Amino acid sequence: MVEIKNNLKSIFDNISIVTEGLFYKMFISNKPFITLKGNPVNIPNNIFKIQLENELGSYQEKQSNNLVTYNMLIKFADNIHSDKDESINFFLKYLDTDLLFYKVNTPSALVKLQEDSWGKIIQRFNSVFKTSWKVTNKIQPLKQDPASISIVKNYLNSLDNMSLQLMDSILKLTGSCLLTILCKQKELSYTEIWEAIYLEEIWYNKYLYKDSLRKKELEEKKIELESYLKLLDSL
Repeated sequence: MVEIKNNLKSIFDNISIVTEGLFYKMFISNKPFITLKGNPVNIPNNIFKIQLENELGSYQEKQSNNLVTYNMLIKFADNIHSDKDESINFFLKYLDTDLLFYKVNTPSALVKLQEDSWGKIIQRFNSVFKTSWKVTNKIQPLKQDPASISIVKNYLNSLDNMSLQLMDSILKLTGSCLLTILCKQKELSYTEIWEAIYLEEIWYNKYLYKDSLRKKELEEKKIELESYLKLLDSL
């Protein structure tokens, strides 16, 4: 672990950002930064540039693990010609197991909280996209309406590959296709998104037990989510 951190620090100490026309490129030791797959790393806009600079500075100062922008830029470089249909199908698979569709049975206070929070989010999604979704408190996977799935597919098809790749990372963090799409649509505030993802854990930590280690992990995830949303908003 120490060796990995030292290697990263050595890399980050030598990274620079070079302006070429209207674009930014990542350099290392005054040469174009090339990924392990042999691809140059381009920085799409000023938001990415600022966040990358902040991450590099934070890592050099306190060995911060928040490298969202750096990792996304590598991902963009290595997946510039990725299969869009494959990416979309990955999203669609989440619709049968979406976080928002599976509620708990007890305790009653948490049941009501999920109904209020997740129910409003589903309603908002339905209002925007004219869809309809089943919800359950059982563990068996749901089979959702093919017409609603088709609407989601058509929307995802309208997006550029860079947005889809960034949303893919948000999807894995949230466990919800609906939440991820609403992030792109800017239909929810950062706080609403965060509280929806970890609603159950936040509730338990507030009322039943105090897990300081898990609380710290959640704070790190909160910073990660905020970074993703800033990047997505910039595209």
